[in-house]
Amino acid sequence: MLCTGVYGVAIFSAVHGWGHLSTYVTPGDRITAFKGLFIMQILWILAVALIRISLSFSLLRISTNRTWRWTLWALMSIQTITYIGHMMFVLAGCRPIRANWEPVMDVRCWNHRYVLVFGWVANSEFDARVVNLIANKTKAFSL
Repeated sequence: MLCTGVYGVAIFSAVHGWGHLSTYVTPGDRITAFKGLFIMQILWILAVALIRISLSFSLLRISTNRTWRWTLWALMSIQTITYIGHMMFVLAGCRPIRANWEPVMDVRCWNHRYVLVFGWVANSEFDARVVNLIANKTKAFSL
């Protein structure tokens, strides 16, 4: 559902100029398109976090092994903390917040490199651990 919402916001942003040459987009439409992209970013990060947590809940049913279950619960907790951190970067990365979608004279933003490194490390770490867990568990089921 969230992914459908993301696509709807993407269409909304495209109608207001996202993907068009900036010369042909009015300043008002540009701001509206960037607002849509900001909302799209928030919805997409939430959707990815919920998909990962949902996958972990599904994997809980594979085994009743206590270590397996604790590891998955730890991964879900880490994913939740990562989501909160990612939202902190998105929502508090620039002051005032409207600088994310419109030009602002006195803007203060965190270094974008920190946001990228945080997202890359947090996302790849979770994915690698889940894939490793699944690979180790499916070895026990192989014939």
